Amino acid sequence: MSQLNSEPRPSLGGMCAIDMLLAALGADGRELLDALGVEKVPYEELNMTAEAIEADRRRRGEGPLVP
Repeated sequence: MSQLNSEPRPSLGGMCAIDMLLAALGADGRELLDALGVEKVPYEELNMTAEAIEADRRRRGEGPLVP
């Protein structure tokens, strides 16, 4: 979820969803993100491919979505 919410979007004025949430909610937004384990991924490290999903599933000990 961190990958998806870190991607800048034209519809948000070039901001990512995480930045928009923090701009709107401030410290409450930070607490929510921390509670959900969502963190901002630097733009250079974004990986918006199916492999990113599979890598996260492997880290959690889950099998692939498509065998």
